[in-house]
Amino acid sequence: MIHSRYAAGLLLMAMGSAMAAAPTVAPPKLKPGLWQMSSPQAEAAGAHMYQCLDEDAQRLFAQRAAGLAQAADSACSGGATYGEGGSFVDERSCKIGRYQTRTRTDLRMSGDSAYHLEMTTHYEPAMDGKSVSTTVADARWVGPCGSDQKPGEIFVQAPGHSELMRMPAMPGR
Repeated sequence: MIHSRYAAGLLLMAMGSAMAAAPTVAPPKLKPGLWQMSSPQAEAAGAHMYQCLDEDAQRLFAQRAAGLAQAADSACSGGATYGEGGSFVDERSCKIGRYQTRTRTDLRMSGDSAYHLEMTTHYEPAMDGKSVSTTVADARWVGPCGSDQKPGEIFVQAPGHSELMRMPAMPGR
């Protein structure tokens, strides 16, 4: 069974990719409020992840994602990012240790209230016996944040377990 932190990590990685998928164009803005994020891996484990977002939390996520993208640029080449309408694509090749990777991230926005993300990475040589890794994630706005929720907080529910994670360094929070 998948651990809730692993499921949360996959979804956060996907969300970070979603917010940084188009660094050469304006990052997509998401509707403030409570977001439900899901992936086949998390669903198979019965895990559900929710995040309370406001403009400050989105800005902080975008800054962190841009920092990660900038750090990755030193190990990557041939990066191409393009977007049209509500679709964004990022393609890059990277050398990470002994691995050569090719990653394509596709992000499809449904206005400001939902998105679908697919990220496929090819590894040469195979990493942990896998030559291809695919992450799929969906997120949708479900309503306003609860009165006990703070922007940036992530709540993960899994069978027999629930966990609240706070985003470090939320200014003024």
